[in-house]
Amino acid sequence: MKSKEGKELLKKILKRDLKNKLDENPEHYTPVLLGASGIAKTEILKQAAKEVGYDEVIIIELNTISPLDIKGLPYPDVEKKVAEFFKPEFFREDDGRKYLYFFDDFNNAPPMTQSVVYSIARDRVMGSHKLPKFTTVVLAGNRAKDKGATFSMPEPLANRCVFISFEPNARDFIDYHNGDLHTTVAAFLEYSPRYIHKDLIEGYKVGEVPAFPSYRTFKQLSDFLKENDLENEKLNPIEINAFIGSEVGMVFHEFACLQHKLPNLDDLLFERSEDQYATDIQIQYFIVVSLFLRLEHYIKTKEYYDKISNQTIKLSEASLKKLFVNYVKYVLRFSDQNELKVLGATYIMRSENRLTYYYNWLGQDHPIFLEIERIMGTTK
Repeated sequence: MKSKEGKELLKKILKRDLKNKLDENPEHYTPVLLGASGIAKTEILKQAAKEVGYDEVIIIELNTISPLDIKGLPYPDVEKKVAEFFKPEFFREDDGRKYLYFFDDFNNAPPMTQSVVYSIARDRVMGSHKLPKFTTVVLAGNRAKDKGATFSMPEPLANRCVFISFEPNARDFIDYHNGDLHTTVAAFLEYSPRYIHKDLIEGYKVGEVPAFPSYRTFKQLSDFLKENDLENEKLNPIEINAFIGSEVGMVFHEFACLQHKLPNLDDLLFERSEDQYATDIQIQYFIVVSLFLRLEHYIKTKEYYDKISNQTIKLSEASLKKLFVNYVKYVLRFSDQNELKVLGATYIMRSENRLTYYYNWLGQDHPIFLEIERIMGTTK
């Protein structure tokens, strides 16, 4: 789900958990935040906790500590002939304040460490010490597909948790920073929203330098550009690649150099302005690629953000069909550039939505269908 949706669900769970503390035998709620690296899970949690009214968020990086760090070092109680445990450094006494323990990288921690956290999540005890009455426990981690050396969560613990999975979204990222981003970074993500995170880029592979696009790295790039105050034409592609990787860095640099010459993609797709025909071949290629990526984004999300009204608007099937037709009409205008028409048609033919385009929206007898088939035939 989007960051905003996930945050609202998290706040509801946190409020309910605090309310249950007033019961004699309270039922505990344990949210688990899941999502790819660099999409601000920790920041979202901090915001939600502050808005709900927690006095302190205690963040514990589980993949950097041992079970004894959480449970506390044992020492002998000679009289009782039992082992007691020292209180961990991050343990808080029950003073009426509201505490939130955030165990980050939970599924990156080995099973023995997870088992210690299991007792905390289930019984709200840390070793032999009971946590304060108004304490909530939240876990977070990456998904198995993120290749982060994750361990499976024990089923008894998983069955006691509420899972909130975050998906990267450029609009969420831009809105959160509310005008604080470097203008070129914000414009680039408006123009090409799927580049906000590697998970949204089909077939993306991390290169020899393991930098990749994410909320975190785009914010770092934005801060770097603002601090150095460089003109777009003087941006160093090597420096850009160091933040967001070479694959997206190359596109970002190209966009930065061409930004003032590029038309508004939504104006082209929605036919909201007069003809904007670019004559520069480099710009033409960039527009064809960017326009198709924008079309695919709308087909996947079935909505678009209207900056004029500051609203997210749902797109009907008829509207999406119209956008597809407008895309093809734009590509077919390049009567003297057959390679551009082939490029535009190739994106359609390779798209996972190709059958929807053809059979559900157009039909094999439609002139556009026949024209695309003719264009593709020229490459055989």
